Amino acid sequence: MDYGVKLKKEHKNPSRKSKHHAVQSKFEGSERQIRGMILRALTEYGKVSLQELTNLIPREPRRIENNLLDLIKEQFIKFECDYYYL
Repeated sequence: MDYGVKLKKEHKNPSRKSKHHAVQSKFEGSERQIRGMILRALTEYGKVSLQELTNLIPREPRRIENNLLDLIKEQFIKFECDYYYL
């Protein structure tokens, strides 16, 4: 921890000097935000249908569906008998 404090005093933001540093995109309205909303809904309600998700999440249904497909592909969620769940 002390070394991190020392580095912070010596350099404003050492990560910016890295050739791999990238500024993160805006969160509001992003796909990351929709994914978070989906995961929050599934955590809170358990099994949820697509219709229920589109009622709970104030975003375009197509974007919700695309994120659901990605989350299934990445094995974060499951889909069975018309319901999504963790």
